Amino acid sequence: MQAARHTHTRQCHNDHHIVDSVKLACTWEYTVAFSSLFAENLERHAYHATRYQPDWLEFRLMTHILIVEEPSDDSSKLREFLNSSGFETSTTSTVDGTIAAATGESTPCMIVIDSLLADGTAWKLCRRLRSPEFTRHIPVIVQTTAGVAEEVLEGLEAGANGYVARGLPNETTALRIRQVLEQVSAGEQSDSNNHDSSVAKADPSHAEIRVNGRDYKIDASRQQLLNVLVSAFEDLDRVKEHQEKELARRREVEQRLKDSEALYESLVESLPLNLFRKDLDGKLTFGNQRYFGLLKSSPEELIGLTDYDLFPKELADKYTADDRRIIDSREIYEDIESHAGADGSTLYVHVLKAPVYDAADNVIGIQGIFWDVTARHEAEAA
Repeated sequence: MQAARHTHTRQCHNDHHIVDSVKLACTWEYTVAFSSLFAENLERHAYHATRYQPDWLEFRLMTHILIVEEPSDDSSKLREFLNSSGFETSTTSTVDGTIAAATGESTPCMIVIDSLLADGTAWKLCRRLRSPEFTRHIPVIVQTTAGVAEEVLEGLEAGANGYVARGLPNETTALRIRQVLEQVSAGEQSDSNNHDSSVAKADPSHAEIRVNGRDYKIDASRQQLLNVLVSAFEDLDRVKEHQEKELARRREVEQRLKDSEALYESLVESLPLNLFRKDLDGKLTFGNQRYFGLLKSSPEELIGLTDYDLFPKELADKYTADDRRIIDSREIYEDIESHAGADGSTLYVHVLKAPVYDAADNVIGIQGIFWDVTARHEAEAA
């Protein structure tokens, strides 16, 4: 089994030197300052960032990556990117398909497992790949949901070599993959040089991390843990940047809403019109100040009342029948109505009523406006 593993490693390295160099557009900048504890790891990342700037990221790619994911509209994005970058890829969505590919004649040089596989399949599969001697040497990366620490820790606990979050820039994804390949390659080279079984493997480390009430036990090299830590900080920065943009967008939307409300209120209160709104039960839900002034009452006194509470039964019957016809037909109602004044005079008002809709296009009431046209009516009649 050990000979088979090194044969696979040599084959992957031979393929590594055969495939033409692929250039990827890259803009790589680190914006977070870390403490001296991470200085060594940051210096290595800074070396890569400087080496591959300003325009191109160039490296020789391994030949075959197996992607394990559920079929979906978005499932091809990672594969399309890897193919365009010079990788040969294949996909499967089952455990059996993964094991068959990992133990076949042409084994993949890396396996990427989607954390969204049903029923925790991603973690079970990762553990299975780490169990037998003939698949444990294949590096595994878990594709996680951005900002979900539990998925990262679950994958590392199950034996993954690293992770890459969905939605990362392509150049970042490429660097994460290359980082894991180099890390595994260095570990295998160290193993082949250390023939004495008493020699420890690649600085082994054990970490116990508690997140949201659960303990995660992770066995990995110190370098691997530092790589994951730096990657986590990078992802955190991106999540924070996304949140800041979203907050800015929300503040802009809220300001626009306030401006619209201010304009609406200005129109409602400034125009020489009486405005009101009623729900499906005929209860008053809104009126402008001119409307309440006409009825010589305050909003607190009138909101929730019906036409039968405000007008004689004959008028209330008419208004209620008009409202029901508007609700059922969804049509606009317009009329000139006459009313007897307290002094015996006749008042004429122009009335417009229309349905009120919710976001689902359901009628939830009626709204109306009316204004005094007595002078115009008398002038036309003269």
